[in-house]
Amino acid sequence: MTQSGKEVLVGLRSWLLRSISGQAAASYPSAAPAQPDPARPVGPGPSVDQQLGPEQQFLYAEELNNQGRPELAVAFYRQAYVLLRGKTDPANAQWGASHQLALPDRTSGQPIIGFTSSQQQPLAPEAGPAERLVALREKLTSANAAAVEQELRQLITAGNRGADSFGLFGMCQLLQNRPEEAERAFREALKLDPGHYRSLVNLGGLLLKGGRLQEAVPILESSLQHTRQGAPESLAALTNLAVAQSQLGRSIEAAQLVLRIFRIKPDHLQPDKLVIAATCLEEMGDDPAAIELLQHLRVKLRDPGLNHRLAELLERRGEYQQAALVYRELAGSGTP
Repeated sequence: MTQSGKEVLVGLRSWLLRSISGQAAASYPSAAPAQPDPARPVGPGPSVDQQLGPEQQFLYAEELNNQGRPELAVAFYRQAYVLLRGKTDPANAQWGASHQLALPDRTSGQPIIGFTSSQQQPLAPEAGPAERLVALREKLTSANAAAVEQELRQLITAGNRGADSFGLFGMCQLLQNRPEEAERAFREALKLDPGHYRSLVNLGGLLLKGGRLQEAVPILESSLQHTRQGAPESLAALTNLAVAQSQLGRSIEAAQLVLRIFRIKPDHLQPDKLVIAATCLEEMGDDPAAIELLQHLRVKLRDPGLNHRLAELLERRGEYQQAALVYRELAGSGTP
């Protein structure tokens, strides 16, 4: 199991131990898994999707973890977490209720069109197919999508059947609200170049918008392998993937993606999405990440409740000077 996987497992278990009362949590006090006992193999047990309560999912996860099988246990811990979150905080699912986020570049379930120059230079008559393709991409808008499509058809008919051509053709279809044709164009682009980033992101966003979440996630995850980590161009894939994971009930994965988005562009997401992510990260035991988001929201929202949480987290980590500053601000605002 990878280091990040271990951190997720420990965080899940910690949250569940705090949340499950009675014998279910008290029966297994040790967080360290025992060495696997070959003479006592774990039976088939329940499936993750089986309709068991959170306590039963937790107990089976504990048995797997204590027998040295954390990679199997984490799925049951996660299922218990999802069930408990649904009981204790139904509002946490609010992000998953929407297929789109209002973003400046309209990339959640929307095409990535690219950067448009405010002063486009006229294309030279002798410009080749590659230059024409770049010019078409730069001038593409919803208003001229039909005209750009006709020019693209001419290029493709003339033999310019590359991934860039079909990817741009798919964007024209999306802007004209023809999703089925757009999907065919993106898939054609990916046949020609399986790593074509724009087509991966746009196909993933198209599937997300159509509610085909299970199909969208692996495509969006694949798109992240074809861009530099932390690069601004990865925001579209990260945002769409965060929305998909949230709608699938995978709040841990969604929160980690929100953190990655925030570190690239702090104002890319609406503050309420950062609040949800900070809450999840805090519950999972990732206090430094939760503090990072709450410090940003401290200035952005000036919400006394969030600032109290921030001060308590700072105090818990021994960062007393920072905690005192936040408490001082709260006192100055008249908040007890």
